Amino acid sequence: MFLLPFDIQSPFLRLIHSFEFARKTFRYKRFVFLGKKYSYFCHRYNATWKNERAVEVPIAWRFLHIQLRKKLLQTASKPWRDTIESKEFSFSVLEVGDVLSHYFPLSNLQEGAKKCGFLNYTVLDKYEKAGHVINEDVIEYSPRTKFDYICGISTLEHVGYDEDAPDRCKTLKALHTLKGLLNPGGRLLVTFPLGYNPNLDVLLKSGFFGFTRTYFLQRTTHLNAWRQVRYKDVSKAKYDQPFHNANAVCVAWFDA
Repeated sequence: MFLLPFDIQSPFLRLIHSFEFARKTFRYKRFVFLGKKYSYFCHRYNATWKNERAVEVPIAWRFLHIQLRKKLLQTASKPWRDTIESKEFSFSVLEVGDVLSHYFPLSNLQEGAKKCGFLNYTVLDKYEKAGHVINEDVIEYSPRTKFDYICGISTLEHVGYDEDAPDRCKTLKALHTLKGLLNPGGRLLVTFPLGYNPNLDVLLKSGFFGFTRTYFLQRTTHLNAWRQVRYKDVSKAKYDQPFHNANAVCVAWFDA
């Protein structure tokens, strides 16, 4: 266990854990993922500067834009503005677990999507109650349309684990369902902490998920700095040790 040489209630610790301190310092800090520099994400909700949200949110948000640009390039027969304004182009997103709406105005985005016609943003969450959320179990979700981009930020580790009726196979069922909801050329991106759900860790190590790519980030300091590492560097990572919350995160995706 990592021990700090000063009391948790000290003025110094209260300062570095404050939003005001994080907002001033995080804007200058970067982490590198797949050779690209990302800004750490700092937001009051869920105190992202203290946990894995600092890296998960910017990665998921950037990959959404990458997938949108990819589809534009694949389908555009006109300049991109004309393509978007026409009825020839559409881009559909499914978020599993209501996370991004706490940080970005997704309700406004959904309203704008209805007006412009090209973007469809859907949020699926079994438990969270909100007007923009569909409250269904992921393995029972069967929409009429498919999606170009599906993301789940720190959601997969709870499926079949933090539920009234635990089910060790439910994460596999959930991923199988989500893969089937992708349009050709679509991408499913998931992030989840290592060491939280033991069964999930075993399935990941065994390769049963069938991801196209799998990458890992490791927390390295008390001030929530992260770096990309190999799986062997985090294969035995524990949740809440030595730092609070996730100490290692898996970023994986499946390309249809």
